[in-house]
Amino acid sequence: MEAGVRGARHGAAVPGGVAGDDPDVVRKMRLGTLNAGVLTSVGVAEIEKSVYAMGIPLMYDSYEEVYAVHEKMRPKLEAALEAKGFVASTGRTGAGCTSSRRSRWRCRTTCEG
Repeated sequence: MEAGVRGARHGAAVPGGVAGDDPDVVRKMRLGTLNAGVLTSVGVAEIEKSVYAMGIPLMYDSYEEVYAVHEKMRPKLEAALEAKGFVASTGRTGAGCTSSRRSRWRCRTTCEG
């Protein structure tokens, strides 16, 4: 990542699993080879196991319930990730989470789904 105009961050996106699957991306972020990655819950669980509580099959009756639980758990999950050196930004694009290591780069998503 390079600092750009007014402190904005610029970097290259690597599409289609070129950097590997989620565990590979997390490993590369820990090594400093990658500064950021878009992760599923599997990738986030490589960093913080408590994310598995969000994906228990048949636990939720509606998307509204999922979103309510997510909003309640998000501060604790973000704090746990931050304590391990990661910064998270989540969106309603499935179980995805954008994480970065050793930088304050964030990518906010606004997709509903």
